Amino acid sequence: MIVTAFLLAATPLPHDVVKADRIPGMLPAGIRDDEVTIPGITDAAVQACIRFFERELAPQAGMRIDRSAMTSSPSLGQIWRADAVSVKAPLRASRFTCTKDSKSIEPLGAPNA
Repeated sequence: MIVTAFLLAATPLPHDVVKADRIPGMLPAGIRDDEVTIPGITDAAVQACIRFFERELAPQAGMRIDRSAMTSSPSLGQIWRADAVSVKAPLRASRFTCTKDSKSIEPLGAPNA
């Protein structure tokens, strides 16, 4: 039992993997070549933006965060991207993006159900 728990804890979760590949029914991840994956967001402005999307906007819109990526860019600093999907039909998807200077929401094509 302990070994199983350890193996599960050591396995990276799908939302922690940064990919530039297309996801069926969704736009490309949009991660540029000059960005690197980071283990966590430390910028206070980006953290506040993330809390807004996770605690307020997504629940009020009837959505849940499906996957996210944390990167750093020389020009934009720390960047958090998250794809959110609706919890009830009709299926909707949006990309939330936070940087120290901006936040945005972009509708995505609905994933194949």
